[in-house]
Amino acid sequence: MTNVLPAGAELGVPAGSTPQRWAWWRDSRHVIGALLLALWIPLFAITLWAFPRPATGSELGEAVASGSVTGWALVGASTVEPAMGSSAWNLGADRRDNVDPSAAAYVLWRSTDQRRHLTDVDAVPVPEASGSDKGTAVQTWLTDQLVRHQAQYGSHDPREPGTGENLLRGGLLLTALAGVLGGVQPRFGTRWFWFWLIGLSGGLGVAAYAVIEGVRAGAPTSRRKPLRGWAGLAVLVVGSYLVSGLVGFFG
Repeated sequence: MTNVLPAGAELGVPAGSTPQRWAWWRDSRHVIGALLLALWIPLFAITLWAFPRPATGSELGEAVASGSVTGWALVGASTVEPAMGSSAWNLGADRRDNVDPSAAAYVLWRSTDQRRHLTDVDAVPVPEASGSDKGTAVQTWLTDQLVRHQAQYGSHDPREPGTGENLLRGGLLLTALAGVLGGVQPRFGTRWFWFWLIGLSGGLGVAAYAVIEGVRAGAPTSRRKPLRGWAGLAVLVVGSYLVSGLVGFFG
């Protein structure tokens, strides 16, 4: 005898089974990977948005006159070199470089849209006072011009990341360390391999871990041995130089 379900009745899900759409989230690898990407994507976008870009002296003058400059600093030539290995998260843009005004090469300044700009000191249209150098003249001019705007916007060092950026950076680093050192055993590389890659410029190593060991992780395989720590260190060194070169080329 054939049992026929009444019209409108639904087939029940066997006890203990997991709907397919939730099965993916039951794997801790996938959860860690998704969380890391959720932190890394906005952080990387902020980093690209705030990365210093060239600006002319007239653009700086117009920004100062309109009150659009929220902070500035005189920096040396070494600051504008994309030294990617010095910063894993901010692409080297927040490097400290306190220089004497006479030795300054650029004005690093932040506008109200949170973008950072670099202007050649020699391009700033200010006259040099008798007995002073161009860097000192620019410093005096900027200080005098921005005093009336600081009460409205505040004076923030453009070499320092904002609060939101710091929170994303801290959350990403702690989550990455927790996943690599305390999470499930990675398969593509050892824990030491991924530990070194956490330091890759721009958080690219963290993104790679999130994708390879996280969201794209599949069934374990015994085809190959996981990459060792020395391989991770080599990738870190070579990768930092490659990213540095790319940023320098396109910047």
